[in-house]
Amino acid sequence: FSCCYRSIDTPGEIKMSQGKKISLAQAKSSGLQACIERMLNMTENLRRLRVDRYEYVAMKVIVLLQSDTSELHEPVKVRECQEKALQALQAYTLAHYPDTPSKFGELLLRIPDLQKTCQLGKEMLTIKSRDGGDFNLLMELLRGEH
Repeated sequence: FSCCYRSIDTPGEIKMSQGKKISLAQAKSSGLQACIERMLNMTENLRRLRVDRYEYVAMKVIVLLQSDTSELHEPVKVRECQEKALQALQAYTLAHYPDTPSKFGELLLRIPDLQKTCQLGKEMLTIKSRDGGDFNLLMELLRGEH
């Protein structure tokens, strides 16, 4: 998600850490087409919605708090924190973008795509590492400055 947010001002490219960028054409030759294509789509949605830093951080927190693991020690507290983050994001978007009342809902609609993109990246990383393939580019994406 950090790479996508950083890439809002560079259509057609994903900014990785240390100023490196990757285009879809480069991703195809590296076997990362599916992941980069999803990231480019996510970036386009962020650009279209004009997501600001506060919204980006709030979405990041919301995604991090969404967990379906049964191993949580205090799932009620996690859910309460998620609700507070959702309420804060909604209040913020309504206060700062009164001309766009649907912005909060549109941001929430991006969360499943974001989760799928992250899952795809994890799966690709697992497959590449199991096959012994070179996955430095994907590792670079995941390591980015957050």
